[in-house]
Order: sequence, then structure tokens, then C-alpha cells
Amino acid sequence: MPAPPLFRKSGPLRIPDTAHRAIALDQLEAMFAYIQQDIFEAGNVWVRSAATVANLTTASTSCNETSDSNHSVTSSTSISSIEDVTLYDLNEHFILPQTRAHKCSLVELLVHDNDEEANKELPPDYFVSHWWGEPVVQFLDCLKQHAHDRQLAREPHEIESYVKGQSLGRSPRYWICAYANNQHDLNSELHTNGGRCCCHGNPDKEDVHSLSVENTSFVRAMRKSRGTVLVVDQHATCFQRLWCVYEIYSSLLGHNRHPKRKGNGKTGTNGDYNDEDSKEDSKDEHKRDDTPPPWYLFGKREQYTFDIYTAFPHKNRHLQDLMMDRKNQKRQVVGITDGVAAVDSNAEMKWYRESYFPVDRLELGITFDCQTARASFALDEKRIKHSIGGHDKQTILNHCVHGFMAASALRRALEESSNGNHHDDDVVAGPTMADQFLEAVRHGQLRQLSLFMGGSPADTNENMTRVIQALDPGAC
Repeated sequence: MPAPPLFRKSGPLRIPDTAHRAIALDQLEAMFAYIQQDIFEAGNVWVRSAATVANLTTASTSCNETSDSNHSVTSSTSISSIEDVTLYDLNEHFILPQTRAHKCSLVELLVHDNDEEANKELPPDYFVSHWWGEPVVQFLDCLKQHAHDRQLAREPHEIESYVKGQSLGRSPRYWICAYANNQHDLNSELHTNGGRCCCHGNPDKEDVHSLSVENTSFVRAMRKSRGTVLVVDQHATCFQRLWCVYEIYSSLLGHNRHPKRKGNGKTGTNGDYNDEDSKEDSKDEHKRDDTPPPWYLFGKREQYTFDIYTAFPHKNRHLQDLMMDRKNQKRQVVGITDGVAAVDSNAEMKWYRESYFPVDRLELGITFDCQTARASFALDEKRIKHSIGGHDKQTILNHCVHGFMAASALRRALEESSNGNHHDDDVVAGPTMADQFLEAVRHGQLRQLSLFMGGSPADTNENMTRVIQALDPGAC
């Protein structure tokens, strides 16, 4: 297969640190356009492997969710459009063939801005957690919407929002494992402490303590990022995959406890995580307080964000959209952001934007249980759960995910419970949606809660008291 024009003619740009192999959003978009135009529209067809068919079939049958409006990749073995390509397919038919001659990652082959003066480092702006079985076009749509909502590509002076610190003035870079890791030598990419990669190769003989999952390229990339973007597929398979669960854990709880920085041990001049300090700190791990720190203590910035995006075609229906000339404008993606995004002017606009998030996927997040998630290898599972911690730590992680998801739809839950979910006196009433969501908020260890109730029938003193009590049980 000839190299496409988006690849470097002089060969790969070797980037030793896998955590610095982020891909720009415009590069990802150009690559998918090339695959559609120069491969599929030229009459080529990819044949999906039996292993990929099995992965997709297992995911689609393990979830009861159905969505007629959302495109779903079938188990067909013939692929003739980018619309049907998953990352499993892309890795087999594009990434591996294009990188085979140089035995490198895909990112190292791409043409970058100021390529001749490249400093051989492409640190990520955001880390992406996702399942490989989602269509890559939906995955791209999620990242494009995330970049739009955070206004990442805009220059700071062009943004009218008060949340100006989110802009980058360039195409944002995302760390995505398939493109950052050398797929020909995953053991070396994830090699640490003398162990081998626990998700590939033959892990059966590995000792659960021989590999520190916390020092893999995944977590090192998080340390360089300003936040995580969790892409939730149609069946929310990401909540069932243990590597995704581990990445959620790293994002929400920050297992590095209180990460030290180069320079003064708190905030280094370059914001990099000090691995040497972390090794010294690990000697005193048993002395530490096991209470998880706030989310903002993880990552190189003061607030490490955790955003959730999903492909869900919908039309805007709110009055505010009409006022902004966006009524009936069709969108492919909806996201839940950690705090007010740059595209929002206030909590009210944040609520309108997030209100389209599909309830069925919210409910899957509310019922998330990391203890039921699985990995491809038994030892993989042991190592990841060992890194997360025992039953108590896994319960804390569950509560954090439940709380985050519940907070984003708390108004919806309160309204549903206020709009006639009444029971006869002779019937024993179970917990309402509001009860479930408020309980999730109570245990979720939320860093902040943005709740807009203007014009809502659920805007009552009783409900506000319940919300306050959920946030601070001793307040009322």
C-alpha cells in the first residue's frame, strides 16, 4: 500500500516517549477523508476478521440498549465505507500495513506543523478513553464536538466566554492508544519495571506485582494532559472494559495521590510529573491517607477535567437555541463536560447543551460497576484491579462515576419524579429516579455541581433542600 500524502516522505519522526505521541484533530480528520476517498471510493473493500466480528457481536448482544437513530456497525465481514470502519478494522487494514516497514507508531509517520523544525515531542492536550468497536467516524465526531464545546482551536481573544483558559489557538492534540503505541511492539511500549505488557503477548506466566500498570504509556499520557475525554459508544461497552475502567479511575481519583512536580515539588515550571519523586514517595505509601484527593490534584493543571461524549443524532428544541438561530439544527454528538465549557455562557446554557444526552446511557453510567468489568486476559484483570485497590477502592470509583453521571441529569431526574410518578396508598413505592440520582450525588464526591432549575416544575423548596442535603448531609 503506497504511503498517503499525510505521511512524512523522509520516514518516521522518532518520538521516544510514547506519552508524547498525540495526534492532532485535523490530522485525524484528514486521515479518515483519505481512507474514504482514496481507498473505498476507488473501489477497494476491506474484509473484517473473524476476531473483530466476534468482538462486535459480543458487545452488541451483551447490552439491552437499542437506538434506531444511531448508526451501528454490523457484524458484516465486508467493509466498503469509512462509516462502517471500527478501530479494530483500521488497525488491521491501515495502521499495521502503513507502519510495518518502519516498525513505528502511526503518529511518528504523520506530517506535523513545522515538521522540519519538529522537536520530536507531541504532548497531548487530552487523553481519550474509548472502546475500539465504535465506528471511527462517530469517534471523530465526538472529538470534534468536544473541541468545539471547549473552544480549543480558537485564539483566546476570539472567545467571548469568560472561560478563556480552555483555548489553544491550534488544532487540539489527543492521545489515542491505537495511534500512539507502536502496534508492532506493544510489549516494549508498555514495558516497565522489567515486566511485559499485560494486555498482549503471553501474560500467563507474569507475576501480578511484576508490572506497575501506573507507569504504562496510558497513565504517563494522562499526566501530560489537561483532562480525559471518555467516548461512550452506543452500547456503553466502555463501562464493561477493564482498561477503560482503569482510565476512568485514573481520571477521577488520581492514584498518584498528590503528584509532585519538577522545580518546587508542587507546580514545576514545565508542569511535568516528577517520576523520580514518585518512586521515593512509593516507599512511604503505607503511611499515606487513603482518602482519594479531589479530581483537580491529578494532571499537570490545577483542574484535571473528565468529559463524557457520545454519538447521538438529535435536533435542538430549546428556546435558547431559537434565540441563537440554532433551532432544529441537527447535531451528531452530545457531551457532558466537567464544569462549564467555553461554549457555555453560564450553568443554564450548560444544562441546555447536555440535556440531549440519552437517558439510557446515563442510566448505564449510574449502574456502572467496575467489579463486573472484564479484560481480555485473566492476569490483565488481576493487575488492573490490584492497581485500583480492593473492594473499598472499587466502591469509591463506582460512586464517583455514578455521581458524575447523576449530576449531569439531576434536573431531569427531579422533573420526572415531580411530573406524576405518584403511587396509590396501597402500593409500596420504590425509589424514584430523583431518589436514585440524589443518592448517587450524595456518595459521588463531586468537586462541583452546576444545576440550573429556572422555569422547571421541579424548582421547589423541597427539591432544593434535598439537593443541598445530598451535597452536605449536615446542612439542613
